[in-house]
Amino acid sequence: MTTTSAFALNHPQLGSLTGRLIDHQHADGQPVTEPVVHFRSIPYATIPARLRQSVLLDHIPDHFDDRPHGDFTQYGAACPQVPQPTGRGSATGGLMPGDEPVTYDEQACLNLTISAPVKNVLGDTGPSMPKRLIPVLVYVHGGGFIEGKGHVSALHDTTKMAELAAHESMDVVIVPIGYRLNWQGFVACYDLLEEARENGEPAFNYGMRDQRNSFLWIQKHIAGFGGDPGNITAFGESGGAASLYMHACSDVPLFNRVIIQSGSPSVVGMWTLDESDAYYHHLLSYLGIAGATRAERLKALREVPVSRLIDFIRENNVATMKPYLGAESEFFPQQPFWATQGEILANCPWIKEIMIGDDSCEGLGLMQPLKDISASQYIARFRTILGEESARCVLDAYEISDGMDEGLFWPNAMVMMGDLIFSEPTHSTAISVAKSSKKRLYR
Repeated sequence: MTTTSAFALNHPQLGSLTGRLIDHQHADGQPVTEPVVHFRSIPYATIPARLRQSVLLDHIPDHFDDRPHGDFTQYGAACPQVPQPTGRGSATGGLMPGDEPVTYDEQACLNLTISAPVKNVLGDTGPSMPKRLIPVLVYVHGGGFIEGKGHVSALHDTTKMAELAAHESMDVVIVPIGYRLNWQGFVACYDLLEEARENGEPAFNYGMRDQRNSFLWIQKHIAGFGGDPGNITAFGESGGAASLYMHACSDVPLFNRVIIQSGSPSVVGMWTLDESDAYYHHLLSYLGIAGATRAERLKALREVPVSRLIDFIRENNVATMKPYLGAESEFFPQQPFWATQGEILANCPWIKEIMIGDDSCEGLGLMQPLKDISASQYIARFRTILGEESARCVLDAYEISDGMDEGLFWPNAMVMMGDLIFSEPTHSTAISVAKSSKKRLYR
């Protein structure tokens, strides 16, 4: 069991904050070599209403959740989502050491967690102002924009990363962030567009703008924790990587370096507003909402228990949600496509260095969509798309052929689709950045 005690910090802007001092033992029983302070779930923005843009905070609210004011020794809430399996069959094979029950709260999920080396914020007689400003790493979790809780889980606990960096005299402050997911973060429709224009605020991409607010909060407040706001590296995988890619397509500087792992706008795909609107009306039908006016429909949608929104995700086996990439969202000065995303990333003026890569076995995430497709159907589809000769070359490379055993076909198809959807965009983007930019690139 983790050995912890309280650590108080007098932040110059946020006031007195209490975090966990991890100085003896980690949750998995490993000894601590360099003490780390862990401020759990600090609020960075508030949500005025469901499907409204979040509002950046410049103080610690008197009332945000049920925790005592300024006490960040315990995790706060994650965005409501389909819970991950908690035992056999989960991604980790069971609960991680130190895992605790997760609280889900739609209104109090916009928080971030900070891990910092104690030696940088501890004076000779106790806590003091940071001695120096050290590099900052900001983690954006993945999960297909429908799930993920990288800021409140032992699986993503950053204290051991901060400890290792300090042990190797490469001190960093690490900040995992939370943001709105699934319908709460990524619905787009004409009703919300019209309402947003009446309210004079941007429409759609609530989860993306939550992320933006978290970075703006970090830029403003991280120095009080010893982090350098002028030296921020953002990193993420899958949906988190796609998010960072999309921020690079915007015109709001958020970080100086970026690590993108198996994710890009082309992986997410793009819907027109008409397609997004049709999906929204599918949700309304599922919920039994049939208001005659836009105001009636949105009022009813905002009054539905959040559990019903999650029921839709669960019962329809929704694997991903799509950020809206169209101009109506006012988020993308340049719309990213497969053919242009590398050039946009290369030309982003505020990113100085890029590390880009892809993971093995990414196609495992496609198990559900592929499980009901036969080898013959799959081969026929590729022949239609690519033509006989090109399809044969591609299918041969993955040892997929007519009449093959279906049990062998399935894993081969997953590897192939993982390469097409994740690895190829990573590779073509890296080539584009290398050719059209003088940025430092690590592949």
